Amino acid sequence: MSKSSLILAVVLIFAHLNNLSGINLRLVEENRLSRVSEPVTCGVPLARGYCYSPDELVLKIGGQPVPVEIREVSRWPDGSLRWVHLDFQASVPKGRSISATLEKGKRNPVDSKLKVEETPRAITVSTGRLKVEVSRRRFNVFNRVRVPREDGRYFKTLVNPHRRGLAAWAGKQEFLAVNDTLSVVEVESSGPMRLVLRAEGNLQDTTGLKLFRYICRLYFYNDSPVVRLAFTIENRDPVIEHKVALQGLHVEIPTTIRGAGGAYDIGKPGGDVQGIFPSRVSMAWALVNSSSLSSFGTESFFEIAGSPKEEKPSELGWISLGSSKGMVGVGLRYFWQTCPSILEVNANGLIRAGLFPQRINSSVDIYSGVARTHYLRFAFLGVGDPELMRSLVNSCQQPVLALASTSYYCQETRAFGNIFDRSPRHYPKENRKIAGHVDDEMEYGFNHMMNMIDERTVNGVTRDSYGFLNWGDGLHYAWVPGVNDDHNLSWNHHYYDLPHMSCIEFARAGCLCWLDYLLSRANHLMDVHMVHFDPDNELNGHNRYCPSTGHVRLDPTDASDNQTAKVYVHPNQNHSKTQGMFDRYLFTGDERSYEVALKALEFAASFGAYGDFNQPRGAAHQVMTLVYGYRVTGDKGYLDIARSSFEKWWEHFQTTETKFTRRFFQVGLLLEAFIDLYEETGDRRIVEFTRQAVDWMLENRPNDRFPNMSLALGFLSAKLKEPRYTEMLKEYLMLWKG
Repeated sequence: MSKSSLILAVVLIFAHLNNLSGINLRLVEENRLSRVSEPVTCGVPLARGYCYSPDELVLKIGGQPVPVEIREVSRWPDGSLRWVHLDFQASVPKGRSISATLEKGKRNPVDSKLKVEETPRAITVSTGRLKVEVSRRRFNVFNRVRVPREDGRYFKTLVNPHRRGLAAWAGKQEFLAVNDTLSVVEVESSGPMRLVLRAEGNLQDTTGLKLFRYICRLYFYNDSPVVRLAFTIENRDPVIEHKVALQGLHVEIPTTIRGAGGAYDIGKPGGDVQGIFPSRVSMAWALVNSSSLSSFGTESFFEIAGSPKEEKPSELGWISLGSSKGMVGVGLRYFWQTCPSILEVNANGLIRAGLFPQRINSSVDIYSGVARTHYLRFAFLGVGDPELMRSLVNSCQQPVLALASTSYYCQETRAFGNIFDRSPRHYPKENRKIAGHVDDEMEYGFNHMMNMIDERTVNGVTRDSYGFLNWGDGLHYAWVPGVNDDHNLSWNHHYYDLPHMSCIEFARAGCLCWLDYLLSRANHLMDVHMVHFDPDNELNGHNRYCPSTGHVRLDPTDASDNQTAKVYVHPNQNHSKTQGMFDRYLFTGDERSYEVALKALEFAASFGAYGDFNQPRGAAHQVMTLVYGYRVTGDKGYLDIARSSFEKWWEHFQTTETKFTRRFFQVGLLLEAFIDLYEETGDRRIVEFTRQAVDWMLENRPNDRFPNMSLALGFLSAKLKEPRYTEMLKEYLMLWKG
């Protein structure tokens, strides 16, 4: 291309970008629930060159600007914004959707009512609808909560100082966050529409014995009665074989709404359970013992409500307590999926979310390095309003996001690389059958995975994938035939990053089922697959083996004896997966996803040039992680390490005729990683490397037709214009099986 032609092309590209109309977004309500001023936090990608500052953007709903906070997330190499996070509020009718537009324009300052006051003892956050005091030491979630009276001049108190909050039980001993005098609470981020407090400390007994490390985030929103809670426990015991037999894990908030005559409201499929407490010792609750059994009760009735996994209820998972003093409610996301779970309110004013209920007299093993994160939503009202309370807390089951079109995610922004949406118009007529075959097989595979969540039979054992640790994972195998015991079962941990695959397919197909799969499965990866120790522990940020026995072990050395499966933390990148956790952060702004993805990114970077030539997937996962980490963080150091790994493989290829020695099914993964690197660096040697790898496989492994080589074949077809690669690409794609 001549210099003048290049200049003209650049001018035309930037003219197109600058003339782009607004980014059309849709807010979808799928939960059969009217959303009332719901706080929305979501990510939106931007085309390269579109804008350079969040201040250039305005959000409109119904053609009118709305108060919004826009935060920079990542940038393109030219310095323009690549992703932004939005915080705003929206009302969406039940089962409907509304449209919004993110466009260039002058944004009016937000008239924010969010205020924060800090003292050595506490942090107090005012939202305009709430005034919440959070203790810096002896963290108890909400130390005091006040709401304005009807006249707006004075406050009434719904929560007074207390000694509950975060509680756990093991060995019949109680461990509380409030027992830790060294907890740290700080403002993590603050803007006009959202403020985040981060608390960290230990769940410990009164003698100082520590059980778990906790990380707790409280999200406050401008002029909103809602407070979101993200609560993580981590077993940081440095001995990997150690475990805690967890007997209970609760969030307990004592309120001032107490005494006979208080009202309760429990979400239930087919209609809420409502009533009035007849005495000061009354209680009401919703309990899910297993994926097949839920129940509701008070002192006057008990009802078995059927199988959650069959009904898949969106109404289940919230409870509220009210009186003339006001209302307090809580919703627990994935309430029945992470069974056993309980939600309780008592006439003595206690509202309890049992993430693993103490009252069921059971236990679950939490091994060293394992974490679990729960997401709750509290709401505090000064007057009784059951309909509003239902909207505010039950919305936690399916938070509304602002989502763009498939063409925007794919062609217009290249947010996830050089991909196209599923429209047949992108392909020549003679190739549409092939493209359709691949998409059909992707759908078949997805449906197959979803069916196995509810029930899968392997080696004489039938189990589903629900439970405190199991939710977000998939049953893989039972070692001893017919033995339905947790120690006998292996779980897939989503190799090779199925959450990222589902992210790509959501971008291409637009179906929310792919997005839901991404969010829940990445949640499992960040807690159970990733390993969590103290920052100075050399195992921090490592990962587990796939498929893992009991989530934390290798395969048994003797398949007839599951006790021979040893607890294990993987020392390399062969089973690592990080992109899906970054995807979850990009779409939702979830800080937990981001901090764990960064731990995995640092682990990948720690290897430097990755030279395990026996397992190509190790270098593949490392380079994919590093390139994606560079795209999100902008830190070129990660890209430099990815380059060094390519250099090592390039040198290997030039000095040996035996390019690959084993595990040939992993070659496609390695080439995919280096093609990702090419997209960021333009290194032409990657084209030659890919050609050598593909040609070697065709000559030396002619019967190994792995469909994951398709990307490499398409890459060579595009770069070298050689028809033989195009024809092989078509052949390999038709071998694709879901």
